[in-house]
Amino acid sequence: MKTIIVCGGGTAGHVMPIIALISELKKHFDRILFIGSENGMEKNICEKYLLPFRSISPVKFSRKKFFQNLKIPFKLHTAIKQAGKIIDETKPVAVFSKGGYVALPTVIAASRRKIPVIAHECDMSLGLANKVSMRYVNKLITSFQETQAGKKGIFIGTPIRESIFCGNGNIVKERFNLDNKPVLLVLGGSSGAKKINDCIFECAKELVKEYNIINITGNNKMTETDIKGYFQIQFADDIENYIDAADTVISRAGASAALELLACGKKVLFIPLPKGNSRGDQELNAEYYTNKGYAMTLKQDLLNCENLLGSLKKLKETKPNKYDYDKIIPEKIVECIISEIE
Repeated sequence: MKTIIVCGGGTAGHVMPIIALISELKKHFDRILFIGSENGMEKNICEKYLLPFRSISPVKFSRKKFFQNLKIPFKLHTAIKQAGKIIDETKPVAVFSKGGYVALPTVIAASRRKIPVIAHECDMSLGLANKVSMRYVNKLITSFQETQAGKKGIFIGTPIRESIFCGNGNIVKERFNLDNKPVLLVLGGSSGAKKINDCIFECAKELVKEYNIINITGNNKMTETDIKGYFQIQFADDIENYIDAADTVISRAGASAALELLACGKKVLFIPLPKGNSRGDQELNAEYYTNKGYAMTLKQDLLNCENLLGSLKKLKETKPNKYDYDKIIPEKIVECIISEIE
């Protein structure tokens, strides 16, 4: 049985590109096994897509609690052993890593067993896990041509789920009984975004004069309100329908979500997670897309009602450049994986 292990997790951005590869991987492999964290969202996503799942202990670097990082060498050693045991049991011919801290132990364990490892980076800059992984991987696929990934780097792009292009916005409009005003969809990423939610809630009475607002809050659910035309939900299992319904989207700038929105031709106002709360990857992603004329950006430290309303007005009056997504990216990535096996 020809097996491939795929690994990654922590956020949807580390998982959904793997899901986008599944149909293409099935053409070449008899079994696809996902290694992730027991408590990460990847387990639930794998259950939804009927993807076999095994868990190992995550090894996470903390930017805020530095002394917790002293435990990393011990946690990494344990996680590598756990991943190695799974690899020895399943005997994969290759490993595909989407990055993130839960992927690193699997990458190291596979490399020690001379199993080809192909990693992928969605963001403009390499994440810490992928930086560490560089010495262990055969190839590191990038989403941006400008990403610095050394001799092992190869630019292909990020795979997007085919289903994201098949949304039916009428389902959402009927679900909320929306009137004919444009739909403003607010996304905070898989973990939500309290700063964005707070501002949208504060500005809601002004915004509903022009928009129907659907605020997908994530874990940061706001106080219930009876403002006509403002709707909030925590999560959406059929996000493709919400994207199709939207005329304008306010979003964080996680690489996978940003690309999906632009590939669907949406007008997007990015409010990236600022450096300090992250490594600054979202700011770089948003800057790239804004400089190319695909979207607009409002920095979080400038986020208030006046600036938000002004940015939306400017976005409404502009015609962003069309982002042309290459739908054969999944095929190209799997070809890259196959080339390292043969």
